[in-house]
Amino acid sequence: MRSWLLILVVCLGAFCVAQDRHSSVSKSVSKKDRHAAAQEFKRALDFQKAGQVDEALVAANRACELSPGNPEYLTARETLRQQVVSGYLERGNRLAQGGNLSAAQVQFRQALAVDPENTYVRQRLHDVLPTDDPDRGRTLQLLASVDQVDLTPAPAPADIHLRGDTRSVYTQLGRIFGITFRFDDALTSTALRLDLDKVDFYTVMYVTGKMSKTFWVPVSKQEALVATDTTEMRRQYERQSVRTFYVGNATTPAELTDVANVLRTVFEMTIVAVAPGHNTITVKAPRPTVEAAALPA
Repeated sequence: MRSWLLILVVCLGAFCVAQDRHSSVSKSVSKKDRHAAAQEFKRALDFQKAGQVDEALVAANRACELSPGNPEYLTARETLRQQVVSGYLERGNRLAQGGNLSAAQVQFRQALAVDPENTYVRQRLHDVLPTDDPDRGRTLQLLASVDQVDLTPAPAPADIHLRGDTRSVYTQLGRIFGITFRFDDALTSTALRLDLDKVDFYTVMYVTGKMSKTFWVPVSKQEALVATDTTEMRRQYERQSVRTFYVGNATTPAELTDVANVLRTVFEMTIVAVAPGHNTITVKAPRPTVEAAALPA
């Protein structure tokens, strides 16, 4: 009981100190500034109700400048600041997840401009900034210059019972199948657990990719690179193949266009060129996609 009384006394004392400080500051603020601050504060609340949090923060800042030390204004300003920062963070994270790292950088920089001391925002900005990695540059050049490279993993089926984050699981799989995995700097790790019996390399890689939302590309016969599975990352790392299909049974341009539309919609190919005079369709897409489209129906 005595301890509760002591806590109550301390809290009341702290509240009184805060009120005394506010009272002393308020006395030094002119009546005109207090009135203007109250108007700015009302504008801030109106903006907030309308969902215009950026404008609300500006008004709250102005209220705090006109009436320094007012706890109601200070609390409102901090609440609005966090709302604004959260908005930038949410948009930045969504853009980063979609692979648009440059746009994500803009959002995180704007969040830092509002809250320069926010360490989490600073870390997210660091996560999406490009790095001067010579190995990564050489890998991109290799992927661009070589049309086809196939891995040669150990062929024997294996029992897989692994747990860990994304990088750790891929590294352990590499030891089992004799493959060295490298990782894109922006790869986000997820906790994984694999329990698979008598599976080959490609099966376990498919399962791991789906669970971790990642994909891999071969760099050499014993080396592969792993990245987050986004459109931007696939565009950056996947080898592109160009192939021309001859559609002999197409008798009209419309029929040829129908085949091209199937390639666009079913195989999600974005570069599809139709030549009605030659009954051909030329496509450019990731090699596995082109090979799948070339299989006989």
